[in-house]
Amino acid sequence: MGRALYYSRYTKKAVWKVGFILYILTMAEAFLAATVLTAIAESVPVVGPTLFKYLVGGFSVTNVTLVRVFSAHVCLGFVILGLMVLHLFYLHSSGSKNPLFSSFGYGDVVYFHSYFTTKDFFCLGYLESDPLVTPVSIKPEWYFLVYYAMLRSVDSKIGGLVLVVSLLFFLWVPTFKNSRSYFVLRQIAFWIIVCLFVGLTYLGSCHPEYPYLGICQLFSFSIVLVMFTYKLFWSKFSTSLGRLIS
Repeated sequence: MGRALYYSRYTKKAVWKVGFILYILTMAEAFLAATVLTAIAESVPVVGPTLFKYLVGGFSVTNVTLVRVFSAHVCLGFVILGLMVLHLFYLHSSGSKNPLFSSFGYGDVVYFHSYFTTKDFFCLGYLESDPLVTPVSIKPEWYFLVYYAMLRSVDSKIGGLVLVVSLLFFLWVPTFKNSRSYFVLRQIAFWIIVCLFVGLTYLGSCHPEYPYLGICQLFSFSIVLVMFTYKLFWSKFSTSLGRLIS
């Protein structure tokens, strides 16, 4: 996704939007735990308690809740499969973007399969497992650490939910077809986002104590602010600013 942002692949609107929704749905299915789902539903103002009862099937998590979660997992699996087919359709019909913005010169292309897929399997052999050792601080998998750091840095449930939902900003990206891949200010904003993202991933693995919580709050608000600043360098504002600087 970072590479797609850097090379302005958002200009392929259908490919970008379907691919991003597919990414969100895959993470939602992996992270669809009853406690998280019900806590988010209950924190919604006004309709939160009513929504909680409909999702849980009562006043607390029971066997009815388990059946509903399993049903959601099954349904999401088919939705993800359908979106994968749709994403591949748009990708092959309109193509993707390359760093040189040229449709020629594919003679030295390294295909994802079987080169990268085979290499990925070797990583599994280096994982050490010990079921007798309990980690000091329980934390989610590495790809959830960003959201985990953002959620625990804010005391309010609504505030944490707003921070995480703000990442849907990336669906707002392809509103302009002009490419700004080599615009200097845009590149600076992009790498600031990357640094904040990596920083939040690291902070999510740290124990929730001082000074990590304070830094998490700073990084969380900063990444939201920089993302919306980043949007300016896609818009017509970037064209005017670029002409003014030149």
